[in-house]
Amino acid sequence: MENALFISPSLGKLEYNWSGEDVDVIFSNSLKENTTYVITLGTDASDNHGIKLKETFSLAFSTGSTIDSGKISGKVFNEKPSGVMIFAYSNRHHSFDTLSPKTTSPDYISQTGNDGTFVLDHLAKATYRVFAVRDKERNLLFDVESNEIGIARNDVE
Repeated sequence: MENALFISPSLGKLEYNWSGEDVDVIFSNSLKENTTYVITLGTDASDNHGIKLKETFSLAFSTGSTIDSGKISGKVFNEKPSGVMIFAYSNRHHSFDTLSPKTTSPDYISQTGNDGTFVLDHLAKATYRVFAVRDKERNLLFDVESNEIGIARNDVE
């Protein structure tokens, strides 16, 4: 479960307190004002019988009066597309000229479903650079020696 829960924009390292069927998630950083956050339960989540989700589930909330409504969707083409991480970087936070997914964690995260489809929902209005990364370490960075990467042909608005 802990490797299948993502919060975008990132709130740093997450801590979990389990009690029966409930879990408390503790953020290491404070929430920013007037920001839409998206909690995503990825396809690596499974029940007690090992049955995994077929597609991601997301829940949005805002610390302001509105929830952002931007959306990017697509498909990763791979022999085993399930569970590939989708990294999206906003031009509001990064210079695309120097951006490197090897050293910079993404602003928004999602995960592909069994068929390779993905959705990044509730995005702020901006231009985004999108990468598909098989992040084996689950460190939200691209490791040249162990990860596969796919890069969108164009930036997305």
